[in-house]
Formats: sequence, structure tokens, C-alpha cells
Amino acid sequence: MRLIDATKVVYGFTIEFHTPLHEEDDGYEGRGSSDSSKYKYAILSHTWGWQDEKTGKWAHQVDEITYNECQNFSNPFDGSLNPDKQKAYQKIYYTCSHALDLGCDYVWIDSCCIDKSDSAELTESINSMFRWYSEAEVCLVYLVDSYSCARAPCRRLYTKDDTPCRWFSRCWTLQELLASRKLVFYDSQWNLISKLQKQDSNKKNFEREISKITKINAEAFLGRVPLWQYSVEAKMSWAASRKARRPEDIAYSLLGLFDIHMPLIYGEGAGAAFQRLQLEIIKSTPDLSIFAWHTEEPDQDGQLCSALANSPSQFRFHRRICRVIPEMHHTMTNKGIQMTSVVHRVPTPNGEKYILCLEDEEKSSNKTGIFLRKTGYNVFQRTGNQLAEIKNLKKYPSTHRFTFYITCSPQHNPQPLSLDINSIHVPSEYQVDDVIPEACWDCENRVLLGKIPCSDGVRALKLSTNTDRGWMSMTLLFRSSILTVFDSKTHVATTNKLFTRAHRREFMSWGDLLSKIPEFGDFRSTIDMTKGRGSSVNSCNEYLFHLIFEFVPAAEISSAAVILRISAKEISSETADHTVTGVARPPSPVLKRKRKRQTSIPRTVYQQNGSKNDHQIVPLSPSILQGFYRHKS
Repeated sequence: MRLIDATKVVYGFTIEFHTPLHEEDDGYEGRGSSDSSKYKYAILSHTWGWQDEKTGKWAHQVDEITYNECQNFSNPFDGSLNPDKQKAYQKIYYTCSHALDLGCDYVWIDSCCIDKSDSAELTESINSMFRWYSEAEVCLVYLVDSYSCARAPCRRLYTKDDTPCRWFSRCWTLQELLASRKLVFYDSQWNLISKLQKQDSNKKNFEREISKITKINAEAFLGRVPLWQYSVEAKMSWAASRKARRPEDIAYSLLGLFDIHMPLIYGEGAGAAFQRLQLEIIKSTPDLSIFAWHTEEPDQDGQLCSALANSPSQFRFHRRICRVIPEMHHTMTNKGIQMTSVVHRVPTPNGEKYILCLEDEEKSSNKTGIFLRKTGYNVFQRTGNQLAEIKNLKKYPSTHRFTFYITCSPQHNPQPLSLDINSIHVPSEYQVDDVIPEACWDCENRVLLGKIPCSDGVRALKLSTNTDRGWMSMTLLFRSSILTVFDSKTHVATTNKLFTRAHRREFMSWGDLLSKIPEFGDFRSTIDMTKGRGSSVNSCNEYLFHLIFEFVPAAEISSAAVILRISAKEISSETADHTVTGVARPPSPVLKRKRKRQTSIPRTVYQQNGSKNDHQIVPLSPSILQGFYRHKS
């Protein structure tokens, strides 16, 4: 850190630098050993360049005094100087003069205290700048376009056109406002406007005016509330309308605000720089509000997008999301953001969708979240550029806490779920009550994924459907190409052993399942799915049904290989205890057949063609097979 000797500038019209060093590192000449804590110095906060009074245009860089030009510094009031150069000299002079009046012997000015031709020094300076402003005795804020003719201090924060001064719209001045302990504002003629400091409570109107312009709570820029207590979303919203001459500076100017250190790569572009910043933030905080960005663009339902924002401008609409979710953690991997949390399943007009809540579920009933779409096993991607507002989120079913990934970087290009030859689409006529493992179920597409990351993996569905005899419940156990079907209500104990929290979260092989639940070795009601068709017997309120399972190629559904179709026929008591089409019934209690009741409603379950044992199998019609989503919390 280079400091300007203010006395030499004011009384000698020369710029002389002083570099403070740690006492124990007196022999070290590196810049990294700088220690300004023992020196009282003032620091300048300003905007570069000058505004042409005739055209109103800004010259951003011309005639600012750089480090290599400091040796040419001379009397700023010399009439022979170029007018623009004279303004630049006077800026340094008045900064040093006011610093001496405030008891500071040294001054730091970004335009001339950093050798920008040295990339290493530039990187170090930008990564240290927030700390330098926080350690300064006072920050002098120079509003070059302030309307100096106004009397009221608040009015002099604006230009003569009643627009806020340019200082309030630049990206670098945000951290200078937030980091400084004491700020002294000057107008374009270097006249005092007002002072702000943590202990001073007599400038309420001035504080409110700055808060109104910046949309930042006064407690934040006066240090009354530590910055770490504000959410990522809140800090991003402060920078949402800020601008920079170099596009990468939009991200680099936020390093100190998030206590992040990273190398600078000018030329990488604003999007890449902001992406790197967000990834560094994810490594340092569990705050999920970093995902709470949204845009004003019309939301296209189902459109895949990155989990991370493209710029701070997408945080313009601040939602005041809490800073941290308890017991939440996430980290960056080459597969995406690895996260351990719960994901809710919420019904929408377009079907059921996954939603990740971004707030603490215990603090309020209405929650903000983002919609996700499953793109692989335990891999999700954000859909839509809007946030979801869900009321009473707790009433909707959710997965158990598990580890999953959310794609977020350009390397994770949005890709639809690849076709799985063993994937099965479950039509909406059948209600899915439970599934193991949860990672295999895609609720939006209603697809049971088939690729299990273990040999001879097991998948299971607990289905229900409504008939005129009541609700029929069945469990379908898949292993390789074999399907085992049994009655969920008859075999309650076995069903409960299968659908446990541990089984929902883990992948099991057939051998692992038999070691845990040996009863499955006794079930003989199996179907070879490679044949595309099979049958079983199931009960419904003491009535027996003959079920035909068909696996139809899913040409119209790109996310699944086959569609599961189930046809049912109620069977009489004479055939209930016999094997049906070569498939034995699973062991179960004897079910008594009730006497057929007379009803005026036409029966569509089966049709008699002659004798009472000659039945024609007819698929259940929609009027009887009324399926709807009912999920297990």
C-alpha cells in the first residue's frame, strides 16, 4: 500500500510516497508486507473523469493523474496548465488539504497510488481495497457533479438536473460507502456537504436521503449492523443498478463486500467474472439466497437455466430472504453444486414439480423457492427465470434430506433427461404413494428411472387406483427385467419394511433386499417384462381382481422407454383360489366373496359372455379408474 505524504503535496507541490511495513519485515520490500494500521490516513472516494459542461458527456479516464505521472505533479493553481490537468492536480491537492485539517498526515487515492501496469500489484490492491477503506481514519467523498449552489445538504447529493450524483451509480463506490467508518461529503467546489459516522445520530435526514438513493439501510453503511448479517441476495441487490467502465469490474468490485479473494482476469467478460464470484461465495457461506435471482422477462414454463445469475442486476427485486438455513450446506463440484437438503413436490396447473425452498421453513408459512427439474440421478436443473411463492409449503410432500446436485456453470449445459431403456412412465390414472429409491423417481414426467448405480438394483412403486369397489393398492417391485407384484393392504408388514426412510435414500441390490427382508424370496407372482405382458391377482375390499400388466413402447413420451398400463377384471369366488394364466397368487389370507349387489349403475369392470366363468377382460374406463395425485408426506 502506497500512501501520499499530504504535507509535501500541500506545502511543496510534490507527491512523495510512503510505504508502511511490518516492523518484523523491515528488510522485506514486497508489497504484501504493507501495514497501515499504525498510520492515520485519509482515503478518497470519487468517480474518475470529468463531465463536459457543454455536452454533458463524461471523459472517464483522461487527465486523471496515474502513478507514472506523479513525478510531473506541480502547482495545481498554475494558470499555464491544461484546464483538465489542473482539475486533476486540484483534486489531489484538496484531498491532502482536507486530510490535514482532519488530522491525517497521509492520503490514499486509487488513481495514483496503484501501479496499474503491474498486474500483480493491481490484483493485490483490488483484493485489499475493502480492508484499506475500513482501516482509514476518514473517507473523503468527492461529488464532482454535485449542485453546489444548493443550500440544503440533501439537495447537494443531486446534480442540477435533480438526478443523483454519478458517485451513487458506480460499482466501486459501493464498497467505499459500506467499508468506511466515517464519511465526509464534499460538493464539486470542495465545500463541505455533511458528515456521516457510526456514533453520530444527528444526521437522520442526511442518512435517510443516502439510504433512499442507494436503497441500502443506513445501519449497513454506517457499520451499526455487521455486513455478514445481511443475506447474499440483499448485498447483490445493492449492486443491482451499479455500472462500471470495464465489464469485469461489476464482479471485482464486490470482492470485499463478500470477503472473497480471487485473481483478476480482465478480458474474461462480465458473465464469467460474476460466475467465478458466485462460486467463491458458495464456498464460503451456506446462504441459499444466492439462488434468489429473477428477471422481468416473461417466464417460459419449463425453460432450463443456470442456477446462478448472469449479473447483479437480476437481484434488483429484493425479497429479504433470510441469510442462512439451519443444517444446510452446499459446495461446488465438477458435477454441479452439491447440496444436502429436502426437495418439495408441489402441484401446479402443468402437473407436479420439484421446488427447492430458499428460506427457513420454521419462520413463516409463505416461502420463496425455485423450481427444479430432474435431469439425472440426483441431478437437478433450475427451470424458469422467476421465483416461486408457495403458501403453506409444509402441507406438500417432500423428499427426505438427501444429497443432490444442481447444475450451475457453462460446463453443465442444459440437457434433457437422456432416454433410459429401463425407464417406465406411470400414467396419471395411478396414484404414486411411495417409491424407492427416491432418486429414481421423476415426479414432473412421472417416470421411474431404470439405471441403478449398483448391480441387480431394486426399484419399487406403491400404487393406488380408484375402482367402484374402492381404492385398490399394490406394490410393484422391479429388479432387472423381473416384476414382482403383491397386495399392499394384505401384506402390510412387508410393505412397511420395504418403504422405509433408509431404503428411500439408498440403492439396493436384490441380494441386499433379501438379506433385509427374506419374505420376498417367497413371492411367486412375478412377470417377465421382456415379454411385454403379464398378470397377477390383487384384492380390493375383499373383492378379487385379475390384473393384466402391459409395457407399451413410449413413442410419444421422450423421457421414458415404456408406458405401464394395467387392466383389471373382477373374478368370481370359484376362480379366486386357482392359478390365473399360470401365475400363482402370493400367500395371503383367504378372502371371502360377498354376494353381488344389485345396482342401477352399469358395471364396466367386466362383461359376461354366456357362462358365469366366461369373462372378457376390459380395461378400466376413466369413469371408474379415477386417478389423481396423492403423495405421501
